[in-house]
Amino acid sequence: GLSHLTAGLLAQYVKGDYTGSADATSYNENSLQLTADYAVADFNTFNLRLGATQRRLSRNEDVPGADQRDDRVNGFTGAVGYTRIFSPKTSANLEVFRRIDNFVAGTDALIDTGVSAGVNWQATAKISLSARYAYTRSDFGNNGLDQNRDDRLNNGSFELNYDVLRWLRLRPYVVYRDRDSTSQDDSFSNTLVGLELRAHFGDEPNG
Repeated sequence: GLSHLTAGLLAQYVKGDYTGSADATSYNENSLQLTADYAVADFNTFNLRLGATQRRLSRNEDVPGADQRDDRVNGFTGAVGYTRIFSPKTSANLEVFRRIDNFVAGTDALIDTGVSAGVNWQATAKISLSARYAYTRSDFGNNGLDQNRDDRLNNGSFELNYDVLRWLRLRPYVVYRDRDSTSQDDSFSNTLVGLELRAHFGDEPNG
């Protein structure tokens, strides 16, 4: 029923600055979104964020040779998410999103549209596993330095957390990234494999 529904209106203003590059920008962003969260029987949760965002970028006028034009990116933005708790040890989540973002040190504004999913499993009191995947399409539109550029990014990861001792955690992980771009020099594919050993004192680490 409605007792499980919470809703509101979120208005935001963000100002940011990038430095260190002739192509760096400053930006002002305004957004207005309707928000809603709905829980079903304590194990299903739906999240909704729908609205519009406007971002204006200004090129760095203090850097010789910098592109001086102003760019505006406007559009519908938001996200629809779903979280399912299968058991006290296992959960999964899914999200579809559309957002305005910056590319590499603020050189361009772009619109990201995509989907992400994740699974978490607490195998034992000491061992937990998680897997994530996201597909994102980045549309650069007609603004900025990469006009009409279109990127498609696949990003996947897997990690295991093992509490060897109360103060010692072991975390092996794998991260895979693949970007297919209409800008051929920016297409790539790589895999990162790592092993993290973390010692801590005081409160136990979270994540």
